[in-house]
Amino acid sequence: MRAWLGALTEPFVAIRHELLQWRIESNRDINMTGQRIYLERLLNDLFDPALRRIRVRIGAFISIRYVFNRIESQTAFFKHNKSENNPVMAFAHNQAELIVQIIDFDFMVYVPFAPEQSPVETTLLRRKVEQYRIATKKFDIKRL
Repeated sequence: MRAWLGALTEPFVAIRHELLQWRIESNRDINMTGQRIYLERLLNDLFDPALRRIRVRIGAFISIRYVFNRIESQTAFFKHNKSENNPVMAFAHNQAELIVQIIDFDFMVYVPFAPEQSPVETTLLRRKVEQYRIATKKFDIKRL
């Protein structure tokens, strides 16, 4: 008789378990905001729960190198030999341009795996970040 009742209630127990899991996920989604610390915690919970190595860093800047004019009588602070083949990518031609910096992304997500080597995991990670980020913020995923 017990086995028969157990077999009869097994589908209801499974449905209840699925609903409880859905409730936990929904509560997490409702409480989630676009703040850096919450986003970092969520990504670590989903993609790296054991070691928690995923980091979110705000403000990824490309620094502009200032090229001094001769009348300013200052030496350039970057120098390299021709053999080093180290090109400089961005220049500022006056002091006003030096203050303004080029911002590529509003925040960077640093992951322990290489994005090129695990495209499926990177796609899932990108979807989660896009789901929870603030609408006007741009981001990129980089390897640690």
